[in-house]
Amino acid sequence: MRYWQIGNELSGEPYERTLLEYIDAMKDADPSVKLLAAFPSENIVNALAGDLDFVCPHFYAPDIAYAHTETARLRASIAASPENPGLKLGVTEWNHTAGDWGEQRAWLLTLYNGVFVARMLNHFQRNGDLIRLANRSNLVNSCCSGSVQTRPTDICFTPAYYVQKLYATASGRVAVTIGGDPGDLDISGTMDSDCRRFMVWVVNPLAQDVERTVSLEEIGVPAAVKCVTITGPDSSAVNAFERKQNVVPVEEAVTPASTLRRTFPAWSVTGLEFTMAV
Repeated sequence: MRYWQIGNELSGEPYERTLLEYIDAMKDADPSVKLLAAFPSENIVNALAGDLDFVCPHFYAPDIAYAHTETARLRASIAASPENPGLKLGVTEWNHTAGDWGEQRAWLLTLYNGVFVARMLNHFQRNGDLIRLANRSNLVNSCCSGSVQTRPTDICFTPAYYVQKLYATASGRVAVTIGGDPGDLDISGTMDSDCRRFMVWVVNPLAQDVERTVSLEEIGVPAAVKCVTITGPDSSAVNAFERKQNVVPVEEAVTPASTLRRTFPAWSVTGLEFTMAV
């Protein structure tokens, strides 16, 4: 095991004292381990981060703006730290809600959460120099929050599952900057290390379709273009054991061109894959 988080959702002087004891003991046992503190308190970042590799905020909010604001705050705090300006963030828990047992909990099963997950993944890609770990909560069942839902003889995948799988299998290893004004669309980009395959991720969190032009004129005409879209009739769409394919990725080939005019459906996640000639 390389990565160890010391405690969970803990802060304050008693925790910080214990944290130092664990750091010393674990580094003595194995100097190569990666150590993660719990919540990134000001004192941990400014005074105790010298032997740490990560601090671990948790992002639970239905509004994506919270993740943007908190990431920017922590980026500035770490950059100014005298102890470890190279400290990274490990977002060891995130979702649009945590312990809420009302309507927000049920929405974890819906396309709304799938769109939220895509926006969070775009955020992590845009901040990949700082955020090196990010774990959606949860994986299986867990009263609606699991991306995978099971019963004794069956299994069902939520919209969030398909979004996570799509990003995990199609994203490149290098983040790229997307220029222009996307308006209300949430956009990120990645490419493979050899610069031959580019992914543009476009999330439409609105209740209406949005049309935009995607231009690759700076890099040329691609040899092949593929489009994968995850959407549904509305934000409350779900997959169920009786209709497992209600919200799933739909793939289409697109005629290669350096400029594409696309309509991004309401409540949708779209991956545009551009493969360049050798």
